[in-house]
Amino acid sequence: SFPEAARREGEPAAQTQELVESLSGTIHEILEPRRLIFSVMLILQCALLAGLLAVFRTYGRDLLHVSFREEVLLLAPAAAAGAAAVVVGGTISDRVGRIPVLGCGFMFAGFGIWGLSTLDVPLVVMPLAVLAALGLGLALPSMNAVSLDLSRTEAGSGAILGWFLTMEGVGYVLGPAGAGLVSEKAGVAVVFWLAGGLAAVLCVLALVP
Repeated sequence: SFPEAARREGEPAAQTQELVESLSGTIHEILEPRRLIFSVMLILQCALLAGLLAVFRTYGRDLLHVSFREEVLLLAPAAAAGAAAVVVGGTISDRVGRIPVLGCGFMFAGFGIWGLSTLDVPLVVMPLAVLAALGLGLALPSMNAVSLDLSRTEAGSGAILGWFLTMEGVGYVLGPAGAGLVSEKAGVAVVFWLAGGLAAVLCVLALVP
C-alpha cells in the first residue's frame, strides 16, 4: 500500500538523521573541557612512554657508554619498581583519589627523567631511573581509571572510550617519531630533557581543576 511504501522510503532518512544527531552528541561530549584536557594528557603520556622506549638503546650507548646487557642490568631495578607501582597504584588511587596520585606520579617521573638527562654516573642513574619508573607506574592506573570515568555518558561509554583509545594511539605514533628525530638532531639527552618537560606538563594538567 501507499502508506507502507512511504514509511519504508522514509526509514533511511530517519536513520541518517538519528546517526547525525548521535555523532553530533558524541562530538559535543568529547569537546567538554574535562575530556578535551584528558585527551591531551593521553597523547602526552603515551608519547612520553613510547619516546623513551624508542631511545632506550641510544641512551645506554651514547650517554651512559655501556653495552646493552649492562644497560639492562643497570635499569632492571627501575623496571621492577615500575611494575610494583602499577600494582599498588590503583589501590592508592582508590584511597586518596585519582588527582593526587596523578600529580605526584608525574612529578616524580619529571624529576627522575630530568636527572637522567644530565647525569651519567651508574650509581646515580639507578635511583633516578627507579624514581621515574615509580612515578609513571603510579600514574598509569589512575589514568586508566579516569579514562573509564570520563567515558561514561547517558548514551553509553563506547564512543568516548574509543576516542580516548585513538588519542593513545596518536601518542604512541608521535612519541617514537619525535624522539628519534630529536635524538638524531640534538642528542638523546635532549630527548630525556623534553620527556621530563612532558611529565611536568602532565603534572600541571592533572592538578588544575
